[in-house]
Amino acid sequence: MTHLFRWGVLVLAVLLWQLAAGAHASVFFPPPSTIAAHMRGLWFDGPVAHAFLSETAVGNILPSVARMGAGFLLAAALGVVLGLALGRSAYAHAALSWSSPSCCPARPTASASSSPTRRAAPTC
Repeated sequence: MTHLFRWGVLVLAVLLWQLAAGAHASVFFPPPSTIAAHMRGLWFDGPVAHAFLSETAVGNILPSVARMGAGFLLAAALGVVLGLALGRSAYAHAALSWSSPSCCPARPTASASSSPTRRAAPTC
């Protein structure tokens, strides 16, 4: 039911956009139907061998995917380095633990805290 509601909200938003943009007829606020038609003509008029993608689409998509991949790799590398620093160094944990509540482990439950072998969780 929630998926149907979400799709309904999206359809309603696009419909309202279409109506509002059609009423104003501004080049700065085009309706979604105009955007879809322009996108189809600009991107999907290529040959079958290129999955119907035009040269413009290939020229736009490939650099965007490359930038997205480079950003992901940079963020993953930074996350691994910071994660290792937080896990290996008490000083780094103390210096960087303010930046994320997920740096602190969950507190043990009342039944688990009565165990004599369990260490107390660090305070954040």
